[in-house]
Amino acid sequence: MQTFLKLSASLFLGVFLFVSSPVFSQGKLPDPDALEKEADELEYQAGKSQVQAERRRLALLAAEKRKQAVDIRNELHDQELSKPYTRPTLDIQFAALQSTWESEVLARQKNIGVNNYNTILSTVGAYQNAQTTAAGAGVNPNLLNDSITGYSSPQGNTKTAIPIKLSYLNTAKTFGIEFNYLDLKIRPSYTTVDTASVLSALAPVQYHSVQYRRLDYSLNFAWYMHTATGRIGVAVGARNLDIISSEYGAIPGNYGFGKSEEKAGGLGPQIGVRIFKNFNAFLLGHFKADYFRTLGHYNRNTQGILNGITGPYILDTAPPGGLKENVLSRTGYEIDFGLSLLRSRWLKYTLGFQYTELISKVSGYNYNANVFPGAPGDGLFLNQVSKPLDQISTGAALRKEVHDKFYGIYLSLTLTI
Repeated sequence: MQTFLKLSASLFLGVFLFVSSPVFSQGKLPDPDALEKEADELEYQAGKSQVQAERRRLALLAAEKRKQAVDIRNELHDQELSKPYTRPTLDIQFAALQSTWESEVLARQKNIGVNNYNTILSTVGAYQNAQTTAAGAGVNPNLLNDSITGYSSPQGNTKTAIPIKLSYLNTAKTFGIEFNYLDLKIRPSYTTVDTASVLSALAPVQYHSVQYRRLDYSLNFAWYMHTATGRIGVAVGARNLDIISSEYGAIPGNYGFGKSEEKAGGLGPQIGVRIFKNFNAFLLGHFKADYFRTLGHYNRNTQGILNGITGPYILDTAPPGGLKENVLSRTGYEIDFGLSLLRSRWLKYTLGFQYTELISKVSGYNYNANVFPGAPGDGLFLNQVSKPLDQISTGAALRKEVHDKFYGIYLSLTLTI
């Protein structure tokens, strides 16, 4: 008899669970809120029951109801994310990029500070003779590089950048427009070791703190084709990259106390590939790669005060008439990949990695003789003594290729409207 009652109770419980369980494939899904209320009622009845077996049975039923509610909510969430958009979309992405920047500015400075030509000129006393002659004549030597200068590795060249990205996608997801913008300022520090200039009273070892600014923005048009699990496409556009450095204090190269600024800009074409893969309704991955080339202008301006010279000296590589003849060319690539988690149709979180590397070089060293102050003989001394030395050593150093690396991990928030 007891065996029969146990079998009957088990059969009744199985039938009850089968009837009460949601059948997702048949029609409309049950209301998860209603299932939660039923679970609350079952737990209330279990608390009032004095029979242990009954309390356990009601508790199991309540737990099953809550599990059904969770499963249904997940199912509804997946269905909502899987619905195709019936109109174009605009994504606005804000990212926190923990970046490291190995700037081309410092690489150029290192080439100017130490190269084969200035080593020979310094060894044979050419710089010493030019400086002594200029001091005796009471004119400014105006040498861009008058000694051999060694640079340490930079410190403090990491910072959290806030890039902003806008992305438009048509309804069919076959055409898109991208706009990327980054404005980053960092202040790394480094140490220089100079062979002492005769016109400088500064110590040969100097500590420097310089501000670098990176203005990087691009506009791309992308065309896509659909795959089984996402889409793949190509992008074509333009990129503008400006890198500016400015420093105030002891100028590297034993030029004395003053300020120095370097501006290197460029605009050019960009081409890339895009891959988007949907792992499921709420997890997707992306891979982007771009190749770009830019052409622009390079200008370097230094103003300082040296011993024995009345007033400041000025070094300016902008040629007369405002013609920017110091041409700067860059070739580079950028890779961006990551995983995105969709919590709703309008909100997305992304964890990714970005790496940008470029190679740049300057066409040569042209200077603006009109901006140099000093005695009447300054211009003649400039053209006959100082600048030929700079054209040999500094010009060759600027024409040498340097690398610029910018990379880091980012966490972003994307709003879809």
